[in-house]
Amino acid sequence: MSNGSPKAALQHVRENAQQGDAKSVVDAIDKYCWGGQWLMNVGDEKGQILDAALREAVAKHAEARPFTVLELGTFIGYSSTRMSLSLRPNDRIITVDVDEDRMAVARAVHAFAGKDKQISCVKGPIDSSGSFLRSLEASHGLGPGSVDFVFIDHVKDLYLTDLQHILAQKLLRKGSVVVGDNIIYPGAPDYRVFVNSSPLFKTVEHETHLEYSTDRDLVTVSEFLGQ
Repeated sequence: MSNGSPKAALQHVRENAQQGDAKSVVDAIDKYCWGGQWLMNVGDEKGQILDAALREAVAKHAEARPFTVLELGTFIGYSSTRMSLSLRPNDRIITVDVDEDRMAVARAVHAFAGKDKQISCVKGPIDSSGSFLRSLEASHGLGPGSVDFVFIDHVKDLYLTDLQHILAQKLLRKGSVVVGDNIIYPGAPDYRVFVNSSPLFKTVEHETHLEYSTDRDLVTVSEFLGQ
């Protein structure tokens, strides 16, 4: 299996999915990747773990405000489009990536899927000062206790650091859920230790496989217990 191209995946979506049908967009990307063009999406197998965790969190959401998802690592928009299928119409996803070319593909995928009003793509890293997260409060209303669900799937060495920034900004509320992908491969060992040992989280590990592969991987689902 060779590495696929984000732009080729977008073209495959346009040629094989139904415009305005987000499920068909997700299915088309999966078919492209299983067809020999590997891409680092969460994928269909691990995607089911993500779906279940998100649906449960949405079902428990009793607040009047929209349910808010923060995603770190947009890539081509597969996982954000996938997550949108588990949300209600007024809920929202804010997805962050540092690569403008990938973000352009993601925006096109979201628009084709009819989800561009629900999903906001934001370019920028969560830097060591935390200033980027603070900027999201002004631009997207991400203040204390405003984030209900976090999906972390970007640079593996940054998982723990960026989660700590999120905690420092107090973005989570009691009951918020944080999902981490690729815990075994490429691996995020320090993050894994933290979410399993910290009294702030109750974590369940899901043994699974690397996206579009039979190689072993792991997804963590961590409920925030409050600070």
